[in-house]
Amino acid sequence: MKSLNVLAPAEQHWSCHSCSGCCRQHEIEITAAEKARIEAQNWPQTGEIPPGQPLFEPLGRSGRWRLAHQADGGCVFLRPDGLCRIHARFGEAAKPLACRLYPYAFHPAGGRDVRVSLRFSCPSVIANRGRPVTDAAAELRRLAGAALPSELQRISPPALADGIPLRWSECQRVVDELAAWVEIPELGWPERLMAGGLWLQLLAAAWRESPGERADEAAATARVLAKGIVEQLAANAAPQPDRVAWTVFRQHVGFYARTDAPTLRGKVVHRWKLLKASLAWASGFGRLVPLVEGLRPTAWKQILHDTGGWPEGSDALWRRYFRVKLHGLHFAGAGFFGWSVLDGFAALAAVLPVTLCIARWRALSEDRKRITLPDVHFALAIADHNHGYSAGVGNRAARRRIRLLGRDGGKPLYALCRRLIGDER
Repeated sequence: MKSLNVLAPAEQHWSCHSCSGCCRQHEIEITAAEKARIEAQNWPQTGEIPPGQPLFEPLGRSGRWRLAHQADGGCVFLRPDGLCRIHARFGEAAKPLACRLYPYAFHPAGGRDVRVSLRFSCPSVIANRGRPVTDAAAELRRLAGAALPSELQRISPPALADGIPLRWSECQRVVDELAAWVEIPELGWPERLMAGGLWLQLLAAAWRESPGERADEAAATARVLAKGIVEQLAANAAPQPDRVAWTVFRQHVGFYARTDAPTLRGKVVHRWKLLKASLAWASGFGRLVPLVEGLRPTAWKQILHDTGGWPEGSDALWRRYFRVKLHGLHFAGAGFFGWSVLDGFAALAAVLPVTLCIARWRALSEDRKRITLPDVHFALAIADHNHGYSAGVGNRAARRRIRLLGRDGGKPLYALCRRLIGDER
């Protein structure tokens, strides 16, 4: 594992700024060896942990464990100054692997290659603060070696679509093409995302007819067709999403607009809030129950009202977000619930309108009529907290939602994006 070829996104910067958000929002599952190591550190005898405060909590009846949380939501080892007690006393290497990995995500890319992505639930990742990720090559190799299985070279690439397997070289060419779509300045973001998804659908259709034999020709033909269709759509008035699209999308947003604090999970009051929130998202009636601190009950119709369009700086943020996720294979295969490239890209594209809905909700919660870039940062941190990690955005029901939004060449998702974004060019 020492010879891994770790490939990091050149445009991303990151350093930890001790905001402690990750120590409050995430369940940190630990291995039996990590549990034993922490127990041997004799924390009750140090006086740093309040009497009666458990260090660990069981994960249901699975026999697995996670670090406990304090009453205020912080990890049991989180100090008042935002630093980690384990790190302070024993060094970074003594922390659980999950803590050391965040916000990085490592995904196999064939042979010894490993692609690096980052989680935009971290504010410093969203703000692009810190040193270039590419400067941390040695650290990334160590972390990747600890995180990935020893049978790395046996892991298969994601399928192009159901029943269409890819070789790693083919997968990388497809991903490079998708990354190229998000670089087309003459197209707005709804058009870029639809073009990428439509290109994948056309490519999959051609590949089924002649698997792998004329891949370059099929890709080129699909490219011309996709761009032509999208340019024609862009020249017309923005289409209106139909009722089915709004219903499915509203439900989809409901699975993203939440950060379930570890201290609340399983409690009756929290389950009741989840039920009320689910009913509101499904029906579109009544006030949406906030499951995120900083939001207040708001009607879905209010969220759909125009709140000022596309804030300055959004284009650069979204370009970096999609490039990091695509470059890091953080949208398909091992990086996203085993989904195909086709379905995974559609789910990734849907993060944009989902984020804008949450950003609009935040602006309304603060009695503002325009969304700002900080609103988008706030919303993307919440959305990406769940994207690829919450079961509600990666199960069979989620895939059905994405396929409904991606039907007819992706027109429902395109219409939603146009409705929520407007003309941001």
